[in-house]
Amino acid sequence: MTTSKRRLDLLFNQAALLLYIDGILSKKSHILRNEEMKYFGWKQIYCLCISY
Repeated sequence: MTTSKRRLDLLFNQAALLLYIDGILSKKSHILRNEEMKYFGWKQIYCLCISY
């Protein structure tokens, strides 16, 4: 496995973990609908990739 692929996999795992925690701690809604999960998921993954 290349270093860049490993780094990308770690970013995706980190984003998934953050989304899971955000979903649990969210006061707005405990369980997000699939459409919201996709939107917030890709938005957060994109932000993580940019900030990395």
